[in-house]
Amino acid sequence: MSTKHVPQLLKDLAEYRKTAAIHELVVKVKPRVLFNPNFQNGVLPPDAKADFQLCDRVVNVCSSHCVPFGYKGTIVGIKNASVNKQAGEVLTADALKYEVLFDEPFIGGLPYGDSSSHLYT
Repeated sequence: MSTKHVPQLLKDLAEYRKTAAIHELVVKVKPRVLFNPNFQNGVLPPDAKADFQLCDRVVNVCSSHCVPFGYKGTIVGIKNASVNKQAGEVLTADALKYEVLFDEPFIGGLPYGDSSSHLYT
């Protein structure tokens, strides 16, 4: 994704957060069916069955990275994808690096376009 689109993306996200209604829902569930982010200590790769594309929305579910747990973002770059596809190799989750532009800045984030500290690779 071109850096010239970043300011508009951040503006749209900020406007959406202002107008989005917050719905609170209380549900009773068994503890064994809940996701435990510390089960594998953050060593699991992304879902191998998922086909991540540019502009997909993602959520950080790993508490051991510099990106805060639960932060939401948009995929703005996929590294090594074009080289591997041209070579005819089968792409795996380990072979790709995703650049995610998170909605909120955080310590350790990288600048991207006009945004400050929103990007993580």
